[in-house]
Amino acid sequence: MPPTFDKSRNIQQALWDIQHSDEMLDLDSKVQVTTGGDKTKVVVSTQHQSEIDIDDLHSRVFELVGEYISEEYTLDLNPSGSFVKGGPAGDTGLTGRKIVVDAYGPSVPVGGGAFSGKDPSKVDRSAAYAARHLAKNIVSHGLAEECLVRVSYAIGKADPYELTVETFGTEKSENKVLDDFISKFDMKPGAIIERLNLLDVDYKEDTLFSHFGHNDRNWEKIENL
Repeated sequence: MPPTFDKSRNIQQALWDIQHSDEMLDLDSKVQVTTGGDKTKVVVSTQHQSEIDIDDLHSRVFELVGEYISEEYTLDLNPSGSFVKGGPAGDTGLTGRKIVVDAYGPSVPVGGGAFSGKDPSKVDRSAAYAARHLAKNIVSHGLAEECLVRVSYAIGKADPYELTVETFGTEKSENKVLDDFISKFDMKPGAIIERLNLLDVDYKEDTLFSHFGHNDRNWEKIENL
């Protein structure tokens, strides 16, 4: 399995044990591990009672993470703030069952979140569209023949935790030219929603035959840059 997946799962399983034994914690939680920068970035969101000591919880979770992350790391605990309401009451929606089919098929990595049942404020949907938009424009503007865009976020933070563009040795320009081009695409969720007009989309049309590759969709358009 991918190393970041193993680390995330190990942390989640250890956190799960604590959640079952600590009456101040509830069971809704998620863990994200991002590598590739100066430090490994770990995001842990865990539901809790309103009376909990957040500083104490941070210390406990930081120590727990250290059991599974050997390199230097940072921890963002509940970056969106208080996490008292969780489960279906806090984030309900349809459960996606065809994540790979909705995207690019098994030849291209996809995120773990489904599109269905989510409005564009959820990066599972909006950032996937933005990644497609950026990758298609890189290829269409002749900067590379092949392109894979990988982007990740922490809940409650607008700036991406990771934005990586892989061209598999097919790039046709200097790195600075490509970097300058990428910088023109603001990957904050609010900017994505505005740029791709995601509040005015009939998403029912995208529930068949993938969300990508249909030229009439906003995230398929080629920008004049």
